[in-house]
Amino acid sequence: DGAGCALRVAAAWLSVMRAGARMGSGKLRALIISELYAINGVTCDAMTVLVFEWDALSRNHQHDLLALRNAYEGTWVSILQRLQDETGYVESPQVWRKLLVGAIAWSVTWFRKDGSMTLESLADRVLLMAVGKD
Repeated sequence: DGAGCALRVAAAWLSVMRAGARMGSGKLRALIISELYAINGVTCDAMTVLVFEWDALSRNHQHDLLALRNAYEGTWVSILQRLQDETGYVESPQVWRKLLVGAIAWSVTWFRKDGSMTLESLADRVLLMAVGKD
């Protein structure tokens, strides 16, 4: 199904992108890129349903997707925890994730694939917003 596919694509991107990253900020950038691609790339319609129309899915469908979503969110929180340990950032990883998911999810309303910004350059800007440095 589309929503499950979106999560699987995001997870696959995440695995590929973070394979070479050693520092927490490199891993965070990989997570950001994977989610930007999931929301604004080939799976954007299905991911948009997960972000904006979760309540429209049947209870059975929601139940099936929760395990995938929980694993995906757990990866984010774990990397944000590592980054918090490295940097001393004071916000909790869970709140940090919610701030990032809001910023990334909202990009679907204004980002244009044919515009002047690439998803990679947008990821760099989100990373800068998240950690305050390159």
